[in-house]
Amino acid sequence: MIVTPDASVLLKWVLPGNDERGTDAALALRDEAAAGTLDLVVPQLRIYELGNTLARRFPEDADELLAPLPGGPATPHPLPDTGAAAARGGPLTA
Repeated sequence: MIVTPDASVLLKWVLPGNDERGTDAALALRDEAAAGTLDLVVPQLRIYELGNTLARRFPEDADELLAPLPGGPATPHPLPDTGAAAARGGPLTA
């Protein structure tokens, strides 16, 4: 099965003392992906969303908290080239 977790799920994997609702489910999802029982696919832009949140909430620890996420069990999914394709096709605004 392929699952696309959003940033809130990915953040629950690394936030210290995270007692938010859904943390146990997020950690179970991570463990299932690490065990190979499901595939996690995430958009490439997730690194910016995660980095922004961590930098605001934990400025001194953001780099350390972000480090395990890019190489984690989730596979980055390339963004479609829809913006460039639309621009080549003509003006986007009237």
